[in-house]
Amino acid sequence: MDEDKVLRQIEFYFSDSNLRRDKWMITEIGKDEKGFVKLELICAFNKMKSLNATDVSKVAEVVSKSSLLQLNEDKTMVKRISELPQYDDSDDRTIYAKRFPADMSLDALQEFWGAYGKVLLITMRRNLDKSFKGSVLVEYEKVEEAKALLDKKDEIKFKEDKLEISTKKEWENTKKDFKNSKEEEKKDKKRKAEDEAAEQKEQKRAKYLEEIAERPVPENEVIHVSGLDGTQTLTSLQEHFQKFGDVRFVEFTNGETTCFIRYVNPIANKVVEEAKDAKFGELTLTLRVIEGDEAKEFWKNVWIAQYNRKESKAENQQNQGGRGGRGGRGGRGGRGRGRGGRGKGN
Repeated sequence: MDEDKVLRQIEFYFSDSNLRRDKWMITEIGKDEKGFVKLELICAFNKMKSLNATDVSKVAEVVSKSSLLQLNEDKTMVKRISELPQYDDSDDRTIYAKRFPADMSLDALQEFWGAYGKVLLITMRRNLDKSFKGSVLVEYEKVEEAKALLDKKDEIKFKEDKLEISTKKEWENTKKDFKNSKEEEKKDKKRKAEDEAAEQKEQKRAKYLEEIAERPVPENEVIHVSGLDGTQTLTSLQEHFQKFGDVRFVEFTNGETTCFIRYVNPIANKVVEEAKDAKFGELTLTLRVIEGDEAKEFWKNVWIAQYNRKESKAENQQNQGGRGGRGGRGGRGGRGRGRGGRGKGN
């Protein structure tokens, strides 16, 4: 058992540096009104086992030589002599350094930095896979030691490699700035992707509008109905006009006095002739086949609604990573009884 290493290790457990972050030790210290911790617990630590320091009586002999620690009367418990400081000035006593080799050991780091003052804590920064990053945080006992080291940081080398050294606060600010720049870069990338997607969407829509502008308009499929009194329903209209042929959809909004009826087959002229004298309840309706610009505008709206539903469904599936929700239903993009309520489908 290397007594010097064992003593340094136990003193570290009770040090300001460790107790700032070691909640377990703080809890154990708080269990005893005088702040003692059982030596058998300390000896059970993995680090103590690696130092062959598991015999409580032998470890007690080592602790008895410390100027920082105190044993209880039967030498089975240990505590720190001084109270924890009210003010934490550890940031002012800590430096950051990088460019160490990946196989650097803690003992080698302690020896290296010990040449510049009394080291209380060395934190080896690690990657997610626990490998050493090559950078460290070194906490000295006194602010003056850290300042003296920083004054000659340009001269400090590890072997032949010049180290990059700064205060802990400077390193934290640099890291924060780097993180912020990465977040901004990520946001910019997202905005750019969204803008590109929006532009592609607009180009696709413009191309579709050009295509339907040249598309032949179906003839003799749609009739315009007027003379309703606003009390009709989508269902009642569909049932009435289904008597004259297979209805594809009914475009109607509750309360309106007009609607459009689209048939599956080009029979609109025939329906107008057959239904012109047929009563709808107590009403006599006026029917006509839509033609010309009216027909072009009607079918343009139908095709745009179909396009919008298709795009909306694809977008929902993409956002949900699977099956999308139900798209809009009906003729011109509405659902149910709004504009675009449907008969038997599209």
